[in-house]
Amino acid sequence: MRLVVLSDIHGNLGAFEAVLADIATQDVDDIISLGDNVGYGPDPGPVLRLLREHGIDSVLGNHEAAIADRRRRRRFNSQSREALDLTEAWLDADGRACIASMPPVLLRHRCRFVHGMPPDSPFTYLFEFMGRRLPKVFTLFAEALCFVGHTHDLEVLRCDETGAVASVLLPQASPDVAGQMPRGASSGASSGALHGTTLETSPGAQSEALTLSTASPRVTVQTLVLDTGARHLVNVGSVGQPRDGDPRAKYVVWDDTARTLTVRRVAYDVAAAVRRFAEAGVAQRYIDRLG
Repeated sequence: MRLVVLSDIHGNLGAFEAVLADIATQDVDDIISLGDNVGYGPDPGPVLRLLREHGIDSVLGNHEAAIADRRRRRRFNSQSREALDLTEAWLDADGRACIASMPPVLLRHRCRFVHGMPPDSPFTYLFEFMGRRLPKVFTLFAEALCFVGHTHDLEVLRCDETGAVASVLLPQASPDVAGQMPRGASSGASSGALHGTTLETSPGAQSEALTLSTASPRVTVQTLVLDTGARHLVNVGSVGQPRDGDPRAKYVVWDDTARTLTVRRVAYDVAAAVRRFAEAGVAQRYIDRLG
């Protein structure tokens, strides 16, 4: 089974369309969104329609939660509340009904899917558990694999058989131009090899194999083989509002037979997105994040 997991489109239609075009080149069995399909960006309605047209189920993100229940906007800062007001104005009845139908959590393919943190929070951030609280993360869900979004940053946590928890650091894959490899990285993909990076592990935790390659001039691919004896929590990054210095849209493909987690970074027309955001009156801070 090959599963696409994506998150945090945030009303960025151009980024989402580029991701859908790339997904169409992959042989996948299911696609799940981790929420925040709306918010910030000027095209929440078209994004939600594309989700429906492609049969993509989504969990509730914090932005959807605040659209469904205005009382939840108290959790947002003033700028985010203004963005929510715009999003609400852009949505029609079908869009609001779509949001109202989103569950806080999905359990499917022996995995857990939630926007913020397990078991079912759309608001809690992974970084709230960093440091001494990190081992607690794996007490919050029973599944071997949990997917989250919300922070807009790619990250993989693993808990091995001894209970040792480690952050598996993916290499910086931010090219100067779309499709260009970072310096020191190999374009080959050999099984069991680690190219251009090291994995940060806690005592007793074992490294997992990572390969880095270019699938096309517009797509960079990283594949991590997940240890069968470990449990994992995967933060899948953001399609439409990056916060990692890399403007490309990101999503992951999980292959439960090969036990590979593939990160796909997809270039799209960022300049056109910037123009679209500006013309719609989106706040400059959210335009700047596009890259």
